Amino acid sequence: MKLRISISSLIYLLVNIILIVPIFVMLREDCNVYITVVVLVQLLLSIRALRKLDIPLYSLQVLFILLSTIFHFGQAYLLAIGRIDLFNYTNIDLARSMRTYNLANIFALFVQSFVVCGMLNIRVFLKNKNSIPKKQVIRNDELKRVYRIGTLLFCIGVVPNFVYYFTQVKIILAGGNYAGIREAIDYGPVTLLKTFYTPGILMMLIGSKHNKRRAQIITIVGILFECYCMISGNRAQQILMILSFLFIYYRLVSRITPFKVFLFLFVGYYFSGVLYFISAYRNFNISDGENLQERFLSILSGGPIYDLLAQLGSNLNVVTLTLVSIPEYHSFNYGLTYLISWLSIYPNTGGILGDIPNMYVFLNYLETNLPLGGSYIGELYFNFGWFSFPIAVLVGSFIGYVGNKIEDSINQNNWIEFSIGMVLFSKLLWWIRDYFFSWIFIFIWSALVIYVLNKYFIEIANRKR
Repeated sequence: MKLRISISSLIYLLVNIILIVPIFVMLREDCNVYITVVVLVQLLLSIRALRKLDIPLYSLQVLFILLSTIFHFGQAYLLAIGRIDLFNYTNIDLARSMRTYNLANIFALFVQSFVVCGMLNIRVFLKNKNSIPKKQVIRNDELKRVYRIGTLLFCIGVVPNFVYYFTQVKIILAGGNYAGIREAIDYGPVTLLKTFYTPGILMMLIGSKHNKRRAQIITIVGILFECYCMISGNRAQQILMILSFLFIYYRLVSRITPFKVFLFLFVGYYFSGVLYFISAYRNFNISDGENLQERFLSILSGGPIYDLLAQLGSNLNVVTLTLVSIPEYHSFNYGLTYLISWLSIYPNTGGILGDIPNMYVFLNYLETNLPLGGSYIGELYFNFGWFSFPIAVLVGSFIGYVGNKIEDSINQNNWIEFSIGMVLFSKLLWWIRDYFFSWIFIFIWSALVIYVLNKYFIEIANRKR
C-alpha cells in the first residue's frame, strides 16, 4: 500500500514536470494560453490526487491549492482571453521582459507541484502511522467546555476587534484612502486583545454543534460582521473567515445540498461585484457618491467575476518582482525571514520591536514602491531562489498536517484540538497572499490561552465531582 501510493505521488510530480518544461522552450513568447491550460490541468490533478487519499473536497488542503491557483494565475487566464483592458499594468510590465514573466510562472507552477507532493506524503505517513482506527468517543462535556471558553474569549476580543475595524471604517467614510490606514494608527493593546475574537466566535460555533438554532445565529452574525469589516477596504481575510464559518457549520451542524451549492454560486456571482466595488472605492474618495454609484452599476452590468479576478488573481506580481530584484537588488535571505518571523509572537505595541517587523516583510527588500501584498511563493524565492522546492515540500507537509489534524479531530470528536486547528484554518489560507509571520501571532496566543483555560475548566469540573 505504502509503495503504491508513493509511486502515485511520483507520477503526479512527473506529469507536472512534463507539462511545465515546454515553457522553457518558449521563454520569449507569450505563453499565457499554454500556461492557463497547464494551470487548469495541474489543479485538476492536484484535487484528484488529494481525493484519492480520502481528503475531503472542502478541506484546508484543497482550498489552499485552489486559492493559490486563483491568486497567482488569475491574471494569466485573463491575458489569455484578451482582457488586458482590466489592468493598468500587467505582470509582464512588472517583469520588464516576457522571459522573466514566464520564469515567474514556471517557478510558481513548480512550487505548487511540490506543495501538493508534501500534502500527499504527509497524508500517507499519517495514515500508515494511524492505521488502527481509534474508537470514537462521545465528548458532550468537551463541547460545553469549548462553548464556555469561546464565550469568554469572544467577550475579551469583540470590543477591541470592533474598535479596530470601526476606526478604519470611519476614516474611509470620511474620505480617507485605504493604503497605509492600518500602519498609520497605533492601536496599542487592542492589537493583542482583538486576537481573541476569532478563536472566541469559532469556538462558540463549534460548541453549538447540537444546538442548530444557536449555530445559525452565530454564523449569520459572524458573516454580517465580516461584511461590515469589508467597508474598511479589507476583503481577503474577511472572505476566508466566512469560509471558516461555513466550514464549521456544514461539517458539524448541517449538511450541504445541491440547492445550497446553487444558491451560494448565485449569491457569489453578485457578491463578487460588491467585492470588486470595495477595491474601487478603497483607494478613492468614498464621499464622491455619484461616481461610486455609476461605478457600482457598471460593475454589476459588466463581468464582476472578471473584474474581481483581475484584482485578486494578480499575486504573481510579487513573484515577478522578486525574480527581478533578487539577487541583483538584494541577496537571497537563506531562510532568515522564517526564523526572524517567530519574533512576531510579541505585540509591537508602541513600536517596541523597532525595525524588526520590517524584516518579516520581504517586499521591503524588493525594487518597487508599489503597495503590493505578499506571496508564500515569492517569499520562498526571496529566501532560497530555485533551490526552494524541497522547502515547498515542507510547506505542503505543514499545510497537510494541519488539515489532517482538523479532519481527525472531527472524526474523533476532539473539539479542543479542532478549535485550535480552525484558528489556523483561515490564517494559513491568508498566508497564500501574505507573509509567513501572518499566522504566528494569533496561533501562539490563541493556542496558549485555549490550553490554559481548558485545563482550568477541567480542574473546576473535577473538584465538583
